[in-house]
Amino acid sequence: FSDSEIGGITIAWKFDS
Repeated sequence: FSDSEIGGITIAWKFDS
């Protein structure tokens, strides 16, 4: 998932490169 814009970046960075 690409939630690297709301706060999911804390975990999305390992999935959504």
